[in-house]
Amino acid sequence: MGSIRDRLRERRLMQWGFGYVAGAFVAIQAMEALSEPMGLSLFFQQAVLVLIFMGLPAALVLAWFHGQKGAQRVSLPELLILGSLAFVTVTAVTLVRQRAFPAAVASVPQPMLGMPAGGGGSTSIAVLPFEELTPPNRELRIPDAIHDQVLTHLSQLPGINPKSRTSVLALRGLNLTTRQIADTLRADYVLEGTLQYIEPNVRVNAQLIDPLTDGHVWGAARDFRLVDFFELQEQVADWITLEVQRAIGGSSPTPAIHAEVSSQEAQELYLNGRYLAASRTEQDLALAIAAYSGALDVDPDFAAALSSLALAYALWGHYGYGGPNADYETFGRALAMADRAVELQPDLADAHATRGYLLSKALAPADTVEASFLRALALAPGSSDAHILYAGFLAREGRFSEAIAESNRAIELDPIAPGRDSGMGYNALAAGLLDVALSASNRASVLEPGLLAPRIVRALTLVLLERPTECLDLDLGSYDAVRAICLAASGREDEAERVIAGVLSTSGPRNAVLHVASFHAFKGDAARSLEALSRAYDDSPHGLDYRVVASGIFDPVRDDPLFRDGLIRLQQAVWGRVQQARQEGSREVSRSGALLGRGRYRRTAHSTRSLVAGSLSDTARSATVADREAPSPGVT
Repeated sequence: MGSIRDRLRERRLMQWGFGYVAGAFVAIQAMEALSEPMGLSLFFQQAVLVLIFMGLPAALVLAWFHGQKGAQRVSLPELLILGSLAFVTVTAVTLVRQRAFPAAVASVPQPMLGMPAGGGGSTSIAVLPFEELTPPNRELRIPDAIHDQVLTHLSQLPGINPKSRTSVLALRGLNLTTRQIADTLRADYVLEGTLQYIEPNVRVNAQLIDPLTDGHVWGAARDFRLVDFFELQEQVADWITLEVQRAIGGSSPTPAIHAEVSSQEAQELYLNGRYLAASRTEQDLALAIAAYSGALDVDPDFAAALSSLALAYALWGHYGYGGPNADYETFGRALAMADRAVELQPDLADAHATRGYLLSKALAPADTVEASFLRALALAPGSSDAHILYAGFLAREGRFSEAIAESNRAIELDPIAPGRDSGMGYNALAAGLLDVALSASNRASVLEPGLLAPRIVRALTLVLLERPTECLDLDLGSYDAVRAICLAASGREDEAERVIAGVLSTSGPRNAVLHVASFHAFKGDAARSLEALSRAYDDSPHGLDYRVVASGIFDPVRDDPLFRDGLIRLQQAVWGRVQQARQEGSREVSRSGALLGRGRYRRTAHSTRSLVAGSLSDTARSATVADREAPSPGVT
């Protein structure tokens, strides 16, 4: 016994153990303190805890073999033990990763009482991707097409709200139970199905499950003739929609709205684009634009692809990616695409919502914009896209209570799509709900760490909360002007001015100069802020997001007559330029086949599909709001 104590003392095992525990305690406390200001994800925090826990036995092994003076050689037993510990650590981190993502989503606070979330007693359904039991049909993406069509049909039914395709697909491969899926997506029911090819038929087996009991509310199998690809997906979607209505009640069955598309190849590219556009990152949006363009090369009158391409261009400009995709010419063409989509398929809700969004960004008259959104929501009350885009318009008009309610509704329908939380962050920033803006922007960053837009909202919110040092810790990418605001708020005025001078003297990306206007507004310099806004709107109708202009960042100049009158004139000029670009774009779009046949927009379907396929392989959300005083007409 004495010999063991002596050997432990020689190797200083106790000193190594106590030292490690003390260091681990400090590290955990530091991580907890920094988790909120730095936006550390749940997975990161849990992974660090696993590493700290597994680090203790590793430290003791090192102490045993090297604690004795002069013992520097690495032996085979030591390597075997350390290798085993490393294997266990990697396994544990992998298990944590599988659980952390849905747990992070489920842990986000529910909407607070006092603010309508928009549910209105409706029933939500998570429709899982259909599984192929027999070898898949390589020529047709039947499961994806059926899944998309079922979601489209269900979203058009009053009282039934399907969770979006984006949120459902994000859970693929996580091996969650039905209850975990429902909890993560906040769904009342889960719909799952399988496909089995029995020539010349396709057998579809669908089941509606109550996640609380894991019991089947409805389940049936039916054979469909595989004669026409599009007729198959419509028949399956019609059947499932009718049976779901019968199973859970609700209004009487409504006529099915069929997709207007003539090509399997076009639909495949369209579905790829839908998948890619969900992340909102620059790379994926570029690939989504390529996919939609390829679909329209194949079928120029594919209304859903026209609408989606128009929205992708609008989002490109909104996120500050710049270049020709964000100029007035492209914006006008995008608006013409949305017009054409509505003309081709008047009952396509997405086309009306996209047109409303483009009109809102173009600073069009409020009644014109709202008419498009109300039509979209009447056609598809369960459309998450329509709700979040409408919310942005309501924030533009100073109708902040309604904007937050619509944002909540969009998140309820699509709880793990980063664009929903990013939109909520901007809307809450404009409304002055800074805690909500901070929570939403942080959650958007957890869902898509590569997005810069939520970090910008977070930075501006921290400045308004008088926490500028936390703002300086954020990685703001090329948004140097926002960093200058953080520096100025921290009292580092000279350094902030040097950053702004550097931004103005170099030809960096468009988003680098966007917030020069915000910086001068924050400093109370109305003339320079208006001048910077004019430059921002000169090359793009996106300019500076009107919700930032409505936020507290611009309060120091808001009542300045020079700034107020100049902003109204500037915004009226933007709408005039967009109308002209829209007319020019309409002349192209109205000629079948001419949409993408001009210069830089032309792509062959084959090359586009190859590009996209290659890429694919690689605190509370709401509160009772006393509306702030709405901006003057035209001031957004």
